[in-house]
Amino acid sequence: MSKHLPLYQGADFKAAQGQHHGLKFERFFDAYKGDYSDTDTKERTDWLNEFCNKSIGNSQALQAKALQLRQLAESRSGEARIYHCAGNFVTGLGNPHPLKNGFLWHPTLGTPYLPGSAVKGLLRAVIETAYQGNEEDRKALLKRWFGTAEKGEVAEHSGSFVFMDALPVEPCRLHVEVMTPHMGRWYEKGGKNPLAADTQPGDWHIPVPINYLTTRNIKLQFAILPRPGADDIAILKQELQDLWQALDHGLEYLGAGAKTAIGFGIMQRDKKQEDDLQEDLQAQQRQSQMQSLSPAMQEITIIEGQWQARHQKLRGKKEALNGTIHNQARALAKKAHESIEWSAEEKQAVARLIEEWIPKLVNNLNVKDMSKQLKLGTLKGS
Repeated sequence: MSKHLPLYQGADFKAAQGQHHGLKFERFFDAYKGDYSDTDTKERTDWLNEFCNKSIGNSQALQAKALQLRQLAESRSGEARIYHCAGNFVTGLGNPHPLKNGFLWHPTLGTPYLPGSAVKGLLRAVIETAYQGNEEDRKALLKRWFGTAEKGEVAEHSGSFVFMDALPVEPCRLHVEVMTPHMGRWYEKGGKNPLAADTQPGDWHIPVPINYLTTRNIKLQFAILPRPGADDIAILKQELQDLWQALDHGLEYLGAGAKTAIGFGIMQRDKKQEDDLQEDLQAQQRQSQMQSLSPAMQEITIIEGQWQARHQKLRGKKEALNGTIHNQARALAKKAHESIEWSAEEKQAVARLIEEWIPKLVNNLNVKDMSKQLKLGTLKGS
């Protein structure tokens, strides 16, 4: 039976803005020789270099996914944390590919990522090797958290926690690395034909350089949450902190992904990135909440935020009487009195806002006179 090259062989794949680079990597390898045999080292390198020095992933999509994952974790009594890998990180080397070394791409984001199963496996390895209690307690903990006390066992029930995929929070860049195995075909055929000269595990064989993709300086967000339906959420929330401590240890000393034996996948927690993302999430929630309000309540909420910010900036000091804030309160009260579209609840909100904040912000203020002048009692319906 004759062999045929792919129909797209020789086609010019021009990089389109926002394209899914993983789709090309997994489906459109076009560096075959004319007889469909293996490619040489230069062809491998040239093809892999097409994925390098490019921004991998859409920043807006990654930001939206990161916020979504964080919000999901918090709503389920879980937590999300961000870890930074300053060195190399790679997953999916064992995936099938014409280059003999694969790469794991997220199916929709088009970026490298760490599957939740790998996160779970890393945590299990930490508990199995670093747990300092007795053997009975260790097995009970493994069964409670992961579903089984031993890896080969059939789980009677799921573990108490859900381990989400660790996803990048920002675009990353790929690089080409090289491995040079010195054992000839021992790893490939040593088990089937161990007596052949070229399958002996000797260091006299000529190493064959093998190129593969990796990424550096990547930031991944991990999320762990109690399994839905669990009855002991309060206890699991406490145990969740033990899990994070184990993950900190595993990422710092063991590494995640492939080739951890040579230092790949070592990560440290990035609290600054977490704070930035948390601020973005809170801003998104405020915006969503604002859009659900009436125009009048939107205006009241905006003014309240301005007065809160002004109070923090003054640090206990106050503005002069008849100043900017005082006049703003007068204008807001007047608008509430004159508008026929504002509801009674909205007018009451104006009165409460003025009564709460103006005494904190305006110096030498007579509260009773202010309430009388602005007719706050009328706004409150009293």
